[in-house]
Amino acid sequence: MFDTSVKYLHSAMTDAPVLSGTAGSLLAALDACLINGIGLRTATSLVVVDGIATIAVATNHSAEIGTVIEVAGATPTTLNGQQRVTGITTNAISFATTVANTTALGTITVKNAALAWRKTFSDGNLAAYQPQDVTATNCLLRVDDSGTMTARVAGFESMSDINNGTGKFPNTAQKTGGLNWVKSTTADAVARSWMVFGDSKCVYVCIAASYANTNNYAIYLFGDFTSYKSGDAYGCAIAGAFDDQVWTGSPASGCMGYSVGMTSNGVYVPRSHTAIGGSQPVLRIGASAISGNYNAVNASGTSGYAFGSFPNGADNGLMLCKVLLFVAGAFRGETVGIWHAMQDVGNAFMPKDQVAGTGAMRDKKIIAVRLGGVASATSGTVFFDVTGPWRS
Repeated sequence: MFDTSVKYLHSAMTDAPVLSGTAGSLLAALDACLINGIGLRTATSLVVVDGIATIAVATNHSAEIGTVIEVAGATPTTLNGQQRVTGITTNAISFATTVANTTALGTITVKNAALAWRKTFSDGNLAAYQPQDVTATNCLLRVDDSGTMTARVAGFESMSDINNGTGKFPNTAQKTGGLNWVKSTTADAVARSWMVFGDSKCVYVCIAASYANTNNYAIYLFGDFTSYKSGDAYGCAIAGAFDDQVWTGSPASGCMGYSVGMTSNGVYVPRSHTAIGGSQPVLRIGASAISGNYNAVNASGTSGYAFGSFPNGADNGLMLCKVLLFVAGAFRGETVGIWHAMQDVGNAFMPKDQVAGTGAMRDKKIIAVRLGGVASATSGTVFFDVTGPWRS
């Protein structure tokens, strides 16, 4: 059957929480994506015919082809659990199964599945989230969503309650109060578009904060990357905007769509590869660094990446690369799930455009996310693998 480790959720799904310039709105979105799921429905029937299970519901569902749903309450029980959607109609969802032809019994529910993290601590508009995956580093993401336009975030190696922990990254000397995940450029209840991509160890939160440029997303990160160090107990990263409150310029600080030079801030890990000391800043190395421009700030999919235009002349291809993480004088690892475009793609892709993979990415689907700040029409494009798995 299909891999279900990678989840893709977004603000246009039916019943998705509204993200806006109001306190607590980011926590509502994170609760839905990390903990609860989206669009819970009680099924009116679940029927299996020739390897395809079809769930009928009375009202519009939030599932999409390729998203992961969670089924519960069905007999036979092998129909329960997470399933990748293969077909939809207005009031029905289908997925592949090995169960023989049958009509399922029970009070059956279905929803878009969450990433299966836990909310370890919470108090009002403060929350700390943590992967449940026993193979994860066990670091926590603390979110202070008591502000309007911006939430403040930081990672911790461990926490004893919502206000106390050890191994903070970035530490107070690097950024007082933590990094910024900008929700909106206005302090009001007007909805802002968002997308979330993740697995059991890592989550990317993409937010279009400006009402003027609704196609422009900043890409924030928390979670475990693929470390080049065996058994890396501190192979976790956080990314967020370094600038406070109103986001008026380039989002390169802390946006994972950029290859950023040594003087830039916004991405941190709890310790270096030696496991000694504390929080360390991270240099993100993409195609622009490969071309020798490693000390500049360049966006994926722009001319600054310096490898021609899309499509590639030899095969009409979209050429992608991973993002390497350089920490404390060593290549520490690489990001998972996100791919930078090595060509100038211009305006060839809109947010949520899907592309079928070829070559090494055959049988995978990738989804485009456009980058940019408040002022620019677009500042590049990145792509997320929504088929999975992200880890071998």
